[in-house]
Amino acid sequence: MKIISLNKELLYRTSILLLFLVSLTGSTIFGQITSPQADAVKTLSYTTYTNESQLFVFYQSDGNYRPGSLTATGPAAGSFDFVWTKYSPDADGFTIPVAAEISVTGSTVTALDDGGYRVQVSNGVDVDTSFIAWVMLNNLVVWTEKTADGELESFRSGCSDGNYIIVAGGVDIDTFYYYDPVSHDSILYQNDFDI
Repeated sequence: MKIISLNKELLYRTSILLLFLVSLTGSTIFGQITSPQADAVKTLSYTTYTNESQLFVFYQSDGNYRPGSLTATGPAAGSFDFVWTKYSPDADGFTIPVAAEISVTGSTVTALDDGGYRVQVSNGVDVDTSFIAWVMLNNLVVWTEKTADGELESFRSGCSDGNYIIVAGGVDIDTFYYYDPVSHDSILYQNDFDI
């Protein structure tokens, strides 16, 4: 019996300690921006701003425009106000209005182009925080050398029976610039797209 009561006491003290630690850290650590529709997610760091941000990459293919989308969740249970803005390099800040939703548990913005997006999340009482994410529409271009008629050169065929061909061409990797939210320095993202 003594072992059981000791375990109950340990469980009780552990629960109290856990509640205390959660109250010290606050509830803002649980909110975030995600994008389940993104083809890739990268982590960005800055020159001055000390936090990291996510880069959500949406691959563009066959000339089809595929805009980005972002979803923000509240940092705790309950309703929040979500105010979305886009980064303006000309104004050195998140000054372009995108969307606002009042008294909801989460918010999604769609039809997004390349750029930085910030969502301000608040409940008017004890939560007022923001999250930053970047969207890249990766315009990967793959090309092959062809004649003026759009056909492969005859010397590119290795066998008369057509068992293989030799294709000459290349891939043009897209570039993306993002900005430090504090210093407003322009930073080139080193695109690591593999083919």
